[in-house]
Amino acid sequence: MATARRMVATNDYVAKNDTELTFSSTNVIFVPNVDDKSGGDGTFKGVFNGKVGYFPKIYVKDTTVELKGPVGTTTRVKAAHAHEGAEGSEELTFPKDAVMFVVAKVSNEYWKGVWQGKAGLIPSAKVHDASEAPKAEEVKKLAGARCMALKTFVNPDAAGLSFKLGDIVFVPNPSPDADEWQGVSGGVVGAFPVALVIDTTTKTKEELEEIKADEGAKPEEQEALAAFNEWKATRDAALNQ
Repeated sequence: MATARRMVATNDYVAKNDTELTFSSTNVIFVPNVDDKSGGDGTFKGVFNGKVGYFPKIYVKDTTVELKGPVGTTTRVKAAHAHEGAEGSEELTFPKDAVMFVVAKVSNEYWKGVWQGKAGLIPSAKVHDASEAPKAEEVKKLAGARCMALKTFVNPDAAGLSFKLGDIVFVPNPSPDADEWQGVSGGVVGAFPVALVIDTTTKTKEELEEIKADEGAKPEEQEALAAFNEWKATRDAALNQ
């Protein structure tokens, strides 16, 4: 049985100090771990209205609904994709990788859950059971991607990543649905357009060298390389001051 629980207040409670929660009767408080005894005997550590704090166990009752089947036996799920709840609906809005807790199954398409202290509907197709070990192909994705720059690029965003044709860019989390990736090249971390790189595992070494040769001969690539070298010289000078 999962340790994450959905509690409903049976009475009003006013916090005695800054580490406690204040709530009213019938409010829903989410308790991530019922075994958390760091607040002392007789207390739970929970989340309510976006705040984390302690409260006496006797002020709540456990209303958790354990789910079976599609999400296993846990109430803890993780978002595989971001979701923007439709305006006026009860759907939760959450980013990719958000960890949420399901408290009831409304239908095969929707579950009722909690994220950041807010309750709402979660599309079941957008999440996966966070308690299960990732599959082999998912582990491979999490290991990151080794990419090669297809073009020279000077990022207009100072916080973004710039690179020249042929540079290797390591991407820790190459989401297939993203237009931009966060990568590392030359010891610099930043975001860049996905379309400007290629996963080196999809091409042979000879094919990658051919891409660099063909692109490098183009006039627009020569102009981009000149701009990149000027940008790099300016950046290096600023770093050495």
